[in-house]
Amino acid sequence: MKPSIVLIEDDDISRSYLTEAITMLDVGLTPCPDFTAAFAAIAETAPTLIISDLNLPDGALLVRATEFPTGVPVLAISAEINPSIRGRLALIGIHDVLAKPMPLAELHGAIHRLCGTVPEFWNQSKALKALGGSSAALRSMRSMFIGELPDAALAIQEAFISGNMAAMHDSLHKLKASCGFLGVEHLLVACHRLDQMPSMETFAAFQSSVAETLAVIQASGD
Repeated sequence: MKPSIVLIEDDDISRSYLTEAITMLDVGLTPCPDFTAAFAAIAETAPTLIISDLNLPDGALLVRATEFPTGVPVLAISAEINPSIRGRLALIGIHDVLAKPMPLAELHGAIHRLCGTVPEFWNQSKALKALGGSSAALRSMRSMFIGELPDAALAIQEAFISGNMAAMHDSLHKLKASCGFLGVEHLLVACHRLDQMPSMETFAAFQSSVAETLAVIQASGD
């Protein structure tokens, strides 16, 4: 059974973007402009995940989140995120926070993580769309990616260890482009996190994702 998501966002443009982005995944989605509509949707759909802006016309998430069903993870989104807000949200049990506008891969990664789903390794439809529907071009690009990934990962590792953030950013930028082009969603999320928040934790997660990617490739014979 696919995950069910309730989105609470009052801004029409943001709600439209988020709706399009979220429905790229295999999930059910109910977009709501306020808490009133959201609580009706929650009662009807029993969602797997709630995604909510911080401030809605009929209340603030910091107050209204206490009315959400127990056990349903909540992803907070806002254009104004700072350590104080993150801390207050964590105290009331909000599971994750993303700043708007967020990269598509970061949003998808948070949804997969909070819903307990696994992102598709090769997003075939996304890659074919980018390549004009050419299966031959896709096979060629995948072969190039497989050959270049170990060297790209090594360059990123060396830049991180030496503290050369500019070089790491450049290498990550190239790898993110390849991942996005070919629909390598899991590794793309790890690249975004390392690029945005360089730390031992995000670097370790990146290395783990590279290892998993190579293992999946070898196991599948792609």
